[in-house]
Amino acid sequence: MDYETFYEAFSTGTSLVSYVISLAISILTIIALWKIYAKANEPGWAALIPYYNQYVLYKISGKKKLFWAYLGISIAVIILYIVLIVALFGFIGIGLTPHYNNDEFAGYAVAFVLCLIGIFACAIAALILKIFQCIGLVKNFGLSGGYTVGLIFVPVIFYCIIAFSNKIQYVGEGGFYGGPNGYGPNGYGPNGQVPYGQPPVYMNPYSGQPQQGYPQNPYQGQPQNFGQNPYGNQPQNFGQNPNVGQPQSHGQNPYEMQQQSMNQNSYTPQNNQDAWQNKEQ
Repeated sequence: MDYETFYEAFSTGTSLVSYVISLAISILTIIALWKIYAKANEPGWAALIPYYNQYVLYKISGKKKLFWAYLGISIAVIILYIVLIVALFGFIGIGLTPHYNNDEFAGYAVAFVLCLIGIFACAIAALILKIFQCIGLVKNFGLSGGYTVGLIFVPVIFYCIIAFSNKIQYVGEGGFYGGPNGYGPNGYGPNGQVPYGQPPVYMNPYSGQPQQGYPQNPYQGQPQNFGQNPYGNQPQNFGQNPNVGQPQSHGQNPYEMQQQSMNQNSYTPQNNQDAWQNKEQ
């Protein structure tokens, strides 16, 4: 076997292996995204549709507004590639012409360079959007920041981890699972953890549903301050007459509104005079 034959066979085999690996990665990514979308209560078939699959991915990551920036960058890249191809063929065509216009040649060359710069800038912008999207996805699945790095550099592996791990569930921006009612077991994430940046979740004993925040007074729905009347909204002063609502002084008759003096002489002067007259008679 000569060198040329070996080189052609090696190149063909390498290309075939690369194609098979790329196809396998693409299929595995679609399957993983299908499972991830299902965990987030989104249609799994969205993973099969170009651009719509990215829309759903940005949506469950809590970065739906960034998708439109991603879409604009994608459209700009397509336009830049078209202009780049036209400039390249024009550049080559003018170069093959014996007598060509220098200005036209320079115009194609400048267009070619500007398209390359534009494509590179769009690639940087797309990478930044991807980082924000990965951060949101990791947060909404209640995971640590290490998963963000994994999703950026080896996305297919970490997509599979998120998709096929039963311990990883979607908690969303509000801290609840993406279940049928928007809640998960006891309102907590996997292994009972509270979602990052969210207040604790407790089970409401009356509605049977998870509720965010701290438990409140179950009778009024508002925290009750000590010393308040539990049946009204105003604090009750100790020592008040509960029947009248006015302060009651010690020693008063609680059933009369007039004060009676203690040790008062029950006889009047007229009564004393009458008593002496009757005695003399």
